[in-house]
Amino acid sequence: MYNVLMKLYIVLLKFYNAHLNLYIGFLNVNNLHLKMYNVFMNLYIVLLKLYNAHLNVHKAYSKLNTSLIEVEHSHKPRISGHRNAEACEYLCRQKLIAETGTVN
Repeated sequence: MYNVLMKLYIVLLKFYNAHLNLYIGFLNVNNLHLKMYNVFMNLYIVLLKLYNAHLNVHKAYSKLNTSLIEVEHSHKPRISGHRNAEACEYLCRQKLIAETGTVN
């Protein structure tokens, strides 16, 4: 009887060992998944930083371009064939509204 119980106990220990091996395998896969997720999140953060730098360059260029248009405007009211005709018109209109309070 003792022999049978010991064999049953050994079988249960083998099942438990198999269960633990599966669980360890699952944890290893989960760990690998989390490491890959971490790598992709770091790449995403780098891409966001690059995009932010890209937007900052556009913002700086836009400010520079607006400043150049204002400088041109201080010398010449309207140049036909101006490369920023709409911007010139807008700035003229804003200046007129600021000075007189009306558009016309």
